[in-house]
Amino acid sequence: MTDYSTYTIEELAADQYFCRWVLYPDAESEDFWNNWQLAHPDKQELLKTARQLVRSVGVKESEIAEERIAELWQNLQTQIEQAEVGAAKIRRLSSRSWYIGIAASILLLMGFVYFLLNPQETTYLVAKGEQHSYYLPDSSKVSLNADSRIIFVEGKWAEDRSVYLEGEGFFEVEKGSSFKVHTQHGQVEVLGTSFNVLTRETQFEVECLTGKVAVKTFQSTEAVQYLTAGKGTKLDEAGSLIENNFQLEDYKDWRRGEFYYENEKVTHVLTELARQFDKELIFQGSVDQRYSGSFTNEDMKDALYKVCWPLNLAYEIRQDTIIIKSN
Repeated sequence: MTDYSTYTIEELAADQYFCRWVLYPDAESEDFWNNWQLAHPDKQELLKTARQLVRSVGVKESEIAEERIAELWQNLQTQIEQAEVGAAKIRRLSSRSWYIGIAASILLLMGFVYFLLNPQETTYLVAKGEQHSYYLPDSSKVSLNADSRIIFVEGKWAEDRSVYLEGEGFFEVEKGSSFKVHTQHGQVEVLGTSFNVLTRETQFEVECLTGKVAVKTFQSTEAVQYLTAGKGTKLDEAGSLIENNFQLEDYKDWRRGEFYYENEKVTHVLTELARQFDKELIFQGSVDQRYSGSFTNEDMKDALYKVCWPLNLAYEIRQDTIIIKSN
């Protein structure tokens, strides 16, 4: 395995394995980088900056052939090496100017690659620790939770009101033709309504606040499930959609910084907590409890206490990392 302890910010941001972990993490890469962070606590700031650099571009590699990915990354590496040679000849440049120049070069190169391959797509990306709202071409509104993005084709919006969602988004849809939200787990379709969609790794949840939505998943063989105001559905571990009801007047809205859970895996809860405070999360030991309760994104230590104390979990904060330990 590559010795990343000697890498600079620029080298990490140009590393294919690192970028795949940042944009599309899986169990193997999460395990590797979590252990790497524990072994190199002095590299936290470097790792955070490199992650931000990659996320600021957000190349959607799933739409690129493997051969093309390798070619593009090789070209990027070559450009960086050439920039390094050029910089060595310009002695009057300060180290800060050098970093800014290389970072800008990587962004321009990767940005060019992205728009070359996807010239019509528009992407709204929200980083960890942030929440933002955007208006779509028909004045429909989407609010994106931390570490989320939507992708759509603005030029075709009049005939195809479709977005691709990664993460969590609350949609307020203007009436008109069919409006579709595509995710890695399934699809939500409406005409004019407001609803929330959560799609992360193994999670897929939809809650309808007004109007009516149709939900179908790739995992489930069941027919389309229809939800009206006050109804939600959630993908269980067996791949089935389980419907539930909630009180509209008591709806816990993440847009107000409120996060409510009922018998949810604590790993999911703590992952969301870390996302809200822009922290990396590492689990030590077996953490498999379920949690019922809530937290807000106002105070991290208070939120950690509310989640960890009832389940007898210990936590430690090291700079930009939260470590959860089972007692």
